[in-house]
Amino acid sequence: MARRLSGREAGLMIVLGAAAVVYLWYSSRREDSSAAGPLAGGGKPVARAEERAPVVRMDLLARQAAQYDPQGRDLFKYSVRPPTAEELRQQREAAERQRKLLEMEAQAREEAARREREAAALQAVELAKNPPRPQPPVIALKYVGYLGPKNDKIAVFADGDDVIVAKRGETVKGQFTVVEIKVESVIMGYTRPELRDMTRELPLAPVNR
Repeated sequence: MARRLSGREAGLMIVLGAAAVVYLWYSSRREDSSAAGPLAGGGKPVARAEERAPVVRMDLLARQAAQYDPQGRDLFKYSVRPPTAEELRQQREAAERQRKLLEMEAQAREEAARREREAAALQAVELAKNPPRPQPPVIALKYVGYLGPKNDKIAVFADGDDVIVAKRGETVKGQFTVVEIKVESVIMGYTRPELRDMTRELPLAPVNR
């Protein structure tokens, strides 16, 4: 049973018909182009676009790839902005301050070294004028008492297991002299000329029982 087409269906039929006409026209033009003979003037027939083979550059494929340089320029970073006149002035002032500071430190070190040299020279002069007195030798003797009368005492010393006796003015062991003999001590002197004015008092040693 026949029915009436709607407006949408009629429009769709018109579009399909137009597409069929265009397709038929395009197909006829391709057939005419493929059937065309040699061009006038001895020219060669024009090849169709789909028949052209791509050109491969073998020389470019054989070329060695460039090596990566980590120190090279980074394409993703901007170049450093040159300093302005104000920044250059500040850099020069900072460099000048640093130079002056280094000079001051060097001068301070030189002054300290000079003072140390002067102090050492003064100390050497003082030592030359007043040399230190020599140290007397150690008296390892023990005073254990005396013998004889009070006016003519004889001092008795213990030197380890040895016993040494000496009167006033006598020399003991070649280094010491008996200056004065007392009841509970003895005054000892030294035989060396530079120690003649020095004495030492040895107390009476306790008796071990």
